[in-house]
Amino acid sequence: MKNMLNPGDRELIQASQSGDQAAFGQLVTRYQSLICAVAYNRCGDVASSEDLAQEAFVQAWKRLSDLQEANSFKSWLCTIVRNLANRRHSRQAKKPMAQAASLEAVAEVAEVSEDPATAVLREEQQQLVWNALSEIPETYREPMILFYREEQSVGRVAEALDLTPDAVKQRLSRGRKMLHAQMVETVEKTLGESRPSDNFASAVMMGIGGGGKATMAGAAAKATSLLSGSSGMFWLSLAQLPLVAWLVQVAIKDARSETERALVIRHLILSGLGLIPMIGLMSAYVYFQPPVPSPLNGLVIPAIMVMYMVPMILYSRKLGKQMELLREEEGTATPPQSLEVSTGIPLTRLFLGSGMLVSVGMLPVPAYMGQWSEVLWMLLAAFVWPMLARLFAGSTPRRGLIAFSIGLGLSALSCLGLSYLCVSEWHDQMENASFWFLAGIQIQGVTLVLLLTYANRRVFGA
Repeated sequence: MKNMLNPGDRELIQASQSGDQAAFGQLVTRYQSLICAVAYNRCGDVASSEDLAQEAFVQAWKRLSDLQEANSFKSWLCTIVRNLANRRHSRQAKKPMAQAASLEAVAEVAEVSEDPATAVLREEQQQLVWNALSEIPETYREPMILFYREEQSVGRVAEALDLTPDAVKQRLSRGRKMLHAQMVETVEKTLGESRPSDNFASAVMMGIGGGGKATMAGAAAKATSLLSGSSGMFWLSLAQLPLVAWLVQVAIKDARSETERALVIRHLILSGLGLIPMIGLMSAYVYFQPPVPSPLNGLVIPAIMVMYMVPMILYSRKLGKQMELLREEEGTATPPQSLEVSTGIPLTRLFLGSGMLVSVGMLPVPAYMGQWSEVLWMLLAAFVWPMLARLFAGSTPRRGLIAFSIGLGLSALSCLGLSYLCVSEWHDQMENASFWFLAGIQIQGVTLVLLLTYANRRVFGA
């Protein structure tokens, strides 16, 4: 008996992620029956189910870089095809003529060599079967569909659906009882004849570019992997180097004496040296892809960045106090000014406008997806936190700057958290969801850094 998931899957997936289409073709052959059954369970039409299954495999090929655990490949495929079926159903529900046959479809039927009467009879028989199956809860319908497609093997069904053989037998028994007695034989025969055709895998391979070696599609898959998942975080972080260079220039330019400039340069050198282990750890993680539980794999790169940022923030605070003492000793100190005086902008408007700017980076994707409730919550976070911070800004310049920083930081974290909760749903509807999610984080981070740098320079007169 052929296993639906065997130790060879990990090697095939790794090879596929490197662009090997022949390896992915073996995965298609291995799982085509399951995915077609899942699609049929959702749409009730054999031809449509094969179209959905092929589309699911093509999407899986394009998004292989998002898959971190080989053991989740089967459930990941099932999720993709279910979401495709749901979206197609939603689109058809909005189009009254969606079920009408097109002229092209009529032409194709005319060219089929099968006897028209036989074709009509077969279609009517399949519709009759689906009418009966659709009355059964999905819990019992899906195992039954797969059972008759997998040569009536309980073991294969159990392995495919991650159930015990006893659970499969129980669901099959209850499903049969729910079917009308005279329908059982028709259902068994029709489902047995509705397995994926012999050229199903070939059609999928044509959809991803064809051929057994890594071709342009393989190269595209490699390129896509560089802008998704943890790799995307890594490369988009490097894209911030111009911002880092600008901050370095500002820090040196704002030094008020040679002694202060030397202190700043020493701080920048130490910060740069701290980047080496951080980049090394991120590079190692991206290259070796160690096994990490799926709920945590998206947090590894951010965790490495936090390990660097926390000590840098503490060190920067210490440096700031050293610079204050140095300016007092050298007579170059200037009294801090409040944000309202130094910017000429009322604090309420300044806090609120900055909060809205911080949220802008995370808004485009949920807005594009039509998730207006998420957009509303992000805008609410961009309004509430700065306004609360404004209440605690006080009258001293330092307290106002601290409140400004905390308000913007909480707004950014709230928007980021809401986006993180939605990113799995984005994946189901956008092939490049990872890239846009990570790009939003980068835009948000750059905006936050620029605003806080501007505020700090205004308060301390740099």
